[in-house]
Amino acid sequence: MDAFVFGLSSFTYTVSNLDAGVDGTAPSAGTCGVNWTNLLQRIDGFGGGVVFLDAGLDPMTSANMDTLFKTNTASQLGFTLLRVRIDPATNWSTALADAQKAVARGARVLATPWTPPATMKTNNNTVGGALATNQYANYASYLNNFAGYMKANGVQLAAVSIQNEPDFLATYESCIWNSGQFLSFFRTNAAAITNAPVMMPESFHYDQTLSDAALSDAVAVTNISVVGGHLYGGTIADYPNAHNHGSRPG
Repeated sequence: MDAFVFGLSSFTYTVSNLDAGVDGTAPSAGTCGVNWTNLLQRIDGFGGGVVFLDAGLDPMTSANMDTLFKTNTASQLGFTLLRVRIDPATNWSTALADAQKAVARGARVLATPWTPPATMKTNNNTVGGALATNQYANYASYLNNFAGYMKANGVQLAAVSIQNEPDFLATYESCIWNSGQFLSFFRTNAAAITNAPVMMPESFHYDQTLSDAALSDAVAVTNISVVGGHLYGGTIADYPNAHNHGSRPG
């Protein structure tokens, strides 16, 4: 054996390439056909979150927001979505400042709580526990107040979520919900959230069973606008139950 090379299978290597130790020849550029009439998936936008950033980085500077959300230069990313955290201590000014800058650059804003206020929870703690059943009405009012605060200051939320990753037991701000709790909340209390469309359940691995019961309930489903999910340990999949009941998966 005169020479041995590791390379992409689509590259071509001549004897001269191998003897000289130089790169092979890349394949010629191919073509990609786009069928505009075959709709496979709706994508509303791309973006990121400003959540638990290190001290001094949040609220985001105008320069950083330009980089993230503008499209004037090749170094600007042109994002169209921003996700903000709903602080359980109602320190909402930082989220508002970030959201205002994003909206001024043409983006839309989603808001998510990592936990309800500790006083509304079964363990009186921002970590773990569950939302106390006797606090459902107060929690709906709390979320509506946040959405109203944002709206009054120039930010109409695209969606306000009920809970970040309700099926993940975290060591940081968190709160556990099961499908029955979501069903109860959306049947009896979610209608009070009127200042923004409501999103649920934000499962950490896109567990559709967490939202199936609420989607299949004639009353609860009327209060669900968006079904959100994360893909840690999950896979991208269609959600017929959400489509069939008028909610948009995201």
